[in-house]
Amino acid sequence: HTLKLKRFGSFWPATLVTGLGTRQLRRSGRPRRRNPLYASSSEAGEASNLVMCFDFDGVVCDSVNESSTAAWKHAKELWPSLALGDSPEPFLEPMRLVRPVVETGWENTLIIRILAEADLVEASQRFQKRPAKRRANVASLGGPSLLDEPESSSSAELIDNLGIAGLMCKNILGSWERIRDQKIAELQLDVEELIKGFGDVRDRWMAQDLKSWFGCNMAYDIVPDVMVEMLSRGAQVFVITTKQKRFAKALLEDFGVELPEANLFALEDGP
Repeated sequence: HTLKLKRFGSFWPATLVTGLGTRQLRRSGRPRRRNPLYASSSEAGEASNLVMCFDFDGVVCDSVNESSTAAWKHAKELWPSLALGDSPEPFLEPMRLVRPVVETGWENTLIIRILAEADLVEASQRFQKRPAKRRANVASLGGPSLLDEPESSSSAELIDNLGIAGLMCKNILGSWERIRDQKIAELQLDVEELIKGFGDVRDRWMAQDLKSWFGCNMAYDIVPDVMVEMLSRGAQVFVITTKQKRFAKALLEDFGVELPEANLFALEDGP
């Protein structure tokens, strides 16, 4: 079943809402004037018969920098003697690389620890000291580059540049469930406590600097607009996420999406 929304003489298929149709990002907390989407009465009627379910992270919102920074803060609290550096910056691009295997936010904290144990901070410092022509550009991984290089490198180059930490990124991508479970057993961690602690870090961050928290989360362009338009036409729109509900709700509101409370299924709601 395909819904087409007409805008300026062109049509947007509903498949665009998966987030795969566009990679352009729009920073949250900066509302823009929404351009109207025009549809015929038959198309509007068609919308009212639709039920659309969205994932959140990676579909509606690019939250990699936020979740990685929150995880870094969380790891600093849990393991103060760990070599985590003075900033989460060295972790951001490796965390973006391994993001596809992360199912729930607390897992980021565990990955931060694993990469820190693999001397990521030291490897990043060595990398920054190399001549610019030898540096791999991480922009091609989908995130903002901190380097001034052309977008010509690959994830393989990033892995090579990070030494042991890079190899660990590769292992995480290939065997994360096994590595995760082994690390939890080794450190005798309680997953429920990790979930709570990770949420507490976000709560404190929001209380202390809400603007910067919103600024680390970016909406995929067009996706919130399509959600709003579908809701306005009577479509049933749901968000299903492993993010804790209060955080997903705050971001949806910041993106201008007024989703009914009952249509948001989050971590607390279980499988």
